[in-house]
Amino acid sequence: PNNRFAVAASMPAARTSAGRPGRPIQAENGVLRSITLTNFKAHSHFHLDFNPHVNFIVGSNGTGKSAILAGVIQALGGNPNKHSGTAGGARAAQGLIQDGKDYASVVLVLYNGSDDPWETQRASTQTQARLEEERNVTVTSELTRLAGNKTSSRYKINGVAATRKQVAALAEHFNLQVENPCAVLTQAVHANFLRETSGGKRRYDFFLAACNADIVRERLLAARDEYKGIATSLEKHEERGAPLADRVASTSKLVAEASRRDALERDVSAAEAELAWAEVRKVERAAGAGEAEVSRLKDKVGEATRREESAVEELGRLRALTEERTREREVRLQQLHAAQAAAKAAAQEHRKAQRAAGEAQDALGETRGELAAARRRRDEVSAQHERKRGNLDSAKAAAAARLDAAR
Repeated sequence: PNNRFAVAASMPAARTSAGRPGRPIQAENGVLRSITLTNFKAHSHFHLDFNPHVNFIVGSNGTGKSAILAGVIQALGGNPNKHSGTAGGARAAQGLIQDGKDYASVVLVLYNGSDDPWETQRASTQTQARLEEERNVTVTSELTRLAGNKTSSRYKINGVAATRKQVAALAEHFNLQVENPCAVLTQAVHANFLRETSGGKRRYDFFLAACNADIVRERLLAARDEYKGIATSLEKHEERGAPLADRVASTSKLVAEASRRDALERDVSAAEAELAWAEVRKVERAAGAGEAEVSRLKDKVGEATRREESAVEELGRLRALTEERTREREVRLQQLHAAQAAAKAAAQEHRKAQRAAGEAQDALGETRGELAAARRRRDEVSAQHERKRGNLDSAKAAAAARLDAAR
């Protein structure tokens, strides 16, 4: 297997993606391009650019070679102290932060320009453009010293906040097994392996870790426990199955009965609706007949009103005639007085005046008769008018009563 950290495997520089001609691939995806350590173990500020092929890191004891490897493990979501209490320093995470400092950080830049690249969240426009141009992915691990001998850690991928699970998924995507001692072998783990004194147990544990058998064993134990739980649950369900089947059958009968009842209720509702509509149509027909009767009564009232208006006009005409005859009587009385004066003044025309007076008396009698007849006619018309008004009021009252009954 390729060791992409302490020693990166060599590969042809002229190879292209999927065998097609194009931009030469500088390295496989996931090959480490650079690392930057800040306040991390022995390094206050350390930066190193890697060649995409083979790299050797050489230095005296205690100068921080293992700290570089621990930084790679930490940045990719692993535990630098998993396999040994002395691997890369103290077991506690606080041992990764330089003494006297409150924080530490590790920044890894990995190649991501070959086939099947890691798709990251979108960073800022400028940062994303640079990353796409350089075809890299940057992973950052930040450690902060807290009170009570505790440490908090945060991760970023291309400047975007990420969880440890997302960083581990990135490492798995690139097949970077940072906690596999065969892929990342620290000096302390190597020494413990050579100094085996417990009858081979550590070597066997090393073998299990190297081939990921411990993970498989954990998953197998978890699957066995899950299988036992499912089997127990299945037995309980089978025990409850018989009464549940009876309840299902009983419930099915109840459902069928309820369905029949619902059908009957729908039929009853439909019949009630039809009856209601029949009543509505009956009321509408009765209302139509009432409206016709009201219209007929309105016509009668209108006719009676017209007759009343005609009678009032006739009464007015008779009153005008009576007044005219009264004025004529007054004129004739004046003429009579003038004639009497003329008779007194002219004795020689006494006879003529007497005849004139007789004629005037006759005319006066006729006038008085006509006046009496006119008065009688007026009284008759007034009485007839009163009777018609009474009939009109009766008709209006009857029409109003019928209209109320029809409503």
